[in-house]
Amino acid sequence: MISVKELRVGNTVKDDNGRLWRVGCVTGFNNNKPSVVLERHGCEGIIKWYSGENDVIPIAINDNLLDIIGFKRDKERDVYRGYGRSIEVFDNEYYIGLRDLEDDFSDSLQVKTLHQLQNILIDLYEYDMINIEKLYDYTGK
Repeated sequence: MISVKELRVGNTVKDDNGRLWRVGCVTGFNNNKPSVVLERHGCEGIIKWYSGENDVIPIAINDNLLDIIGFKRDKERDVYRGYGRSIEVFDNEYYIGLRDLEDDFSDSLQVKTLHQLQNILIDLYEYDMINIEKLYDYTGK
């Protein structure tokens, strides 16, 4: 489950059946519960699903997912590079590098899910993931 407070329009999430959805709108509250409009392409156009946050599941970051969305692994180290950023792997956990330009010091922020990575890239670096459509063939396994 994801809190709707974490979601932005364009985030990619899944349902309990593993189907991927794009967040179309965070609608606020429905019967005193947070709600969201999810969208996906179907045979007859765009399918919309009006959902509560209990039905929205995050997509975990892993090596296959990073490769699909445009991060390429540095064969010499446990680092993925893409969208002008580096993601380092430590003990099967993923960290995106954040740099302080004044001190030229780099901190790392752990990223566990795709929507977190999407939000970081757009909020901090104004990068929108262009390869996200490739995920719709991705099973998450």
